[in-house]
Amino acid sequence: MDTTATAPTRPTQVELPFTDAMRSAVEHAFAEAQHKLVTAHEIRPYTTVYAEGGFDIEEHAGATVEEVYSSVRELIARKMPDFYVLTYDGFIETPTGVRDAVTCEVARRGDSLAQVLALPYTVAGDEYTFRGTYGSAGSAEQLYPSDQGENHEPDTAHEDKEADDVR
Repeated sequence: MDTTATAPTRPTQVELPFTDAMRSAVEHAFAEAQHKLVTAHEIRPYTTVYAEGGFDIEEHAGATVEEVYSSVRELIARKMPDFYVLTYDGFIETPTGVRDAVTCEVARRGDSLAQVLALPYTVAGDEYTFRGTYGSAGSAEQLYPSDQGENHEPDTAHEDKEADDVR
């Protein structure tokens, strides 16, 4: 699933308001995605949810962005987790051009937007080289069901002018 997130031109250290469980889920999602790329050369989009004190991971078999987002929305509506982390292989636009990136969209129940995090990488043959850490790639609409029953269509990430490197 490829979506575009635009990275700012000037890196700025920023701390996102993540709980320990959220940070743990994000760290695991990036580690698992890197492992899948290195060993299987692909990432099937998957969501990590946290509810009732435990984590659950579910892959999404959709062939299009819309199908994947629909599957994620159904999962979230069914489980209503405290937060979710949607992980997929995407790309980001940087000042030096478009780069492949492992991407995570992270939102807590009640958040108006999801934070989009990206870990850029390069690939040469079968060798993957990942940037040392992930960074902020902006924000996107969160995927929780709306109280008003509105249909949230997937949105490309919005530029976050205040953040690049996270941690």
